[in-house]
Amino acid sequence: MLIQSPVKFDAYVYTGEYLENPYPYYDELRENAPVFWSERLGAWLLTRYDDVQAAFRDPRLISGDRMAAYFSQLPEPVHAEVQPLCQHLEAWLVFMDPPDHTRLRVLVNKAFTGRMVENLRPRIQTIVEELLDRVQPAGQIDLITEFAFPLPVMVISELLGIPIADQEKFKKWTKDLTAFTGAGRARPELARQAQKSVQELTGYFRDIARQRRQNPGEDLLSGLVAVVEGEDRLSEAELFGMSALLLAAGHDTTVGLIGNGLLALLRHPDQRQKLQADPSFIEMAVEELVRYDNSLQYQQRVAAEDLVSRGQKIQRGQRVMLMLGAANRDPAQFPNPNQLDICRQPNRHVAFGYGIHFCLGAPLARLEGQIAINAILRRMPNLRLAGQPIRWREELSNRNPQSLPLLF
Repeated sequence: MLIQSPVKFDAYVYTGEYLENPYPYYDELRENAPVFWSERLGAWLLTRYDDVQAAFRDPRLISGDRMAAYFSQLPEPVHAEVQPLCQHLEAWLVFMDPPDHTRLRVLVNKAFTGRMVENLRPRIQTIVEELLDRVQPAGQIDLITEFAFPLPVMVISELLGIPIADQEKFKKWTKDLTAFTGAGRARPELARQAQKSVQELTGYFRDIARQRRQNPGEDLLSGLVAVVEGEDRLSEAELFGMSALLLAAGHDTTVGLIGNGLLALLRHPDQRQKLQADPSFIEMAVEELVRYDNSLQYQQRVAAEDLVSRGQKIQRGQRVMLMLGAANRDPAQFPNPNQLDICRQPNRHVAFGYGIHFCLGAPLARLEGQIAINAILRRMPNLRLAGQPIRWREELSNRNPQSLPLLF
């Protein structure tokens, strides 16, 4: 159902219809109000590709104040109560601006290298095959709970050097954090739960960091503990913030990449058959799958000064939401944008962001998606939907099915 005017967007934004398929609503905004003030979200929404890409480059739209702006939506007593949560999130790389962002990214790049990611290829392939071995005899699988979630959790756990046995803790902590940050508008009950999880998460990493200082290993966390650039090193807050970010972002968006990607292929059998016939298309296919239905639907910025965009005055301190999902379906950039084409070229999507905040974990997410999707299509050539209704996450920023029952 299309909204009749952009003003009605706020009436639909949290509905089941929107969560299931937000793209018609993006189309309406992009056509009629590409720079739209949402009263319900308390933010400006940018939905055209050129505007989103320009916003990533605009120094007047900053990352460093967006947590403060988001938390300011909470009632004052709650705002004061959850200050530890705010301080923790402000230590995440994605919520920083230069020069702190530049300094921290240089330090982290020393530990999180392209070679480290590529060296994971054999191990990722082994994990994928083992997970598929477990479900093969049953002839059915819940793709999310039995594969798309455990795969990236196992990978990032081994990369960081933390026990895979703690994956249920990771799942809960990540769920609580993303439920709060991805809600679109700050909510007191979600903030309180997220703060509780952050306290548990910080304590967990504090204990492990202490162990790594005494007995360093070859894992990423040992590298982060030891990394030094001249006189500079990660502070304790930055170390815990980066560890939490890598744990959360290192698996959550990959769940969506695999889940949304397989669902899109099942709904477009011609594209699925093309990939099964020639698995060498997988790199292009993953780029198209994240363009077509990305697991991260927007990124936020804050206006550092008053500015004008397409005739709309954005005031200093107001939040601006860069709608990645909308930009990736902009017909001005992508011919036939609502059509899945696994061989689409060129494909300059913004699913992983753009500019200095381009996703640090994009190479790992791509690699996991490529290996996982090709393995599933190879081992389960008759894969099909089980016919059950698909329930989507009740978040605006993070998009993927909560479960996805399949038969094969």
